[in-house]
Parts: sequence; C-alpha cells; structure tokens
Amino acid sequence: MSRLKPKLIILSDIWGIVTDSWIEGYRDFLEPYFQIQLLDVRLLGGIDLSVSQIDLLHDQFITKGIAKAVNELRTMDTEYVLAFSIGGTIAWKAVLQGLQLRNLYAVSSTRLRKEQGPLNCDVSLFYGGLDANMPNSHWQKKFVNQRIEYPGERHEFYRKHHYAELITQYIIRKLLMSKNIS
Repeated sequence: MSRLKPKLIILSDIWGIVTDSWIEGYRDFLEPYFQIQLLDVRLLGGIDLSVSQIDLLHDQFITKGIAKAVNELRTMDTEYVLAFSIGGTIAWKAVLQGLQLRNLYAVSSTRLRKEQGPLNCDVSLFYGGLDANMPNSHWQKKFVNQRIEYPGERHEFYRKHHYAELITQYIIRKLLMSKNIS
C-alpha cells in the first residue's frame, strides 16, 4: 500500500496566479512530494480582478481581502502552506484562527512584522536581503524557527527560477527529515 503524499497549499502573492507564472516552478518542484493545491489570494479574498495598481490592491486586501481569505483558508484541510508576500500574512492569521499546520513557509511576507504569535507550527521565512520591510531580528526570535535571507535580493526575488529551486529544496529536505527518509 502506498502512503499518501502530505497536503500542501501554495498561496500566491498579491498579483495572483497567471498562466505560465513563476509560481508553476514551485509546484513542479514540489509535486513529487506533496498533494498540491494552488490558490490565488485575489480570488480567495474577493479582490476586484480588474485592479492592477499596487496601492489599490493593498487597500482592498487591508479593508476586506485578508479577513475573507483567512476565513476561507482556515477551513481547508492541509498540513503545509507555502505562501508568497501577502499570502504569508493570510496563512499566519489563519493559523492563529485555528488552521492546523505542521509547517508554514512564508516568502517575502513583509506584513508579518505587524503580526503576533507564536504559531502552533514550525515557521520558516525567506527574504531578499535588501527588502527593507522584512521583520526585524527581535520579532523573528520570538515567533520563527528559521529565517533565510538571500543577500543582494529585493522583495520579489522569489519570482526567479533559481530561488524556486533553493526554497523548494529546503522544503523537501525538511519534509524528508521529518519522515526520517534519506
């Protein structure tokens, strides 16, 4: 009898999911190890898809979208979440409101600096070293198990294929270590 792969939700960044998107690379790397559900946070949060200005998108997420997305996510069945940018804030809040996870992997989730915890799961964060809005080390020591910074990179570094490979290798290593598989 084959063992079922663990469930992983991938949450998009503020721009959502587009055809042939960078996010597909993450899914491709992780699919051999996880049952993957790819979610567009714009759809999850009821955001107007015709909006393309970053400040208007932020406003929609802050006023209603984060709360709506959190309510949707916290009812889903998953063990792991890989979340990008505002998706990380959504996942964090969902865990605080009852979503049961083993691991949360948040990439460039700068709004986490405003969150409190601790969470009842393992938390790994990934940031570009030049991202001025990442949480400070004091915050990280209180709430996070692991933080990885990529020197010389900015907020959307995760869209580069090279970083998709590095981040997913980290996730796969942690999964295999937790299952005592070499």
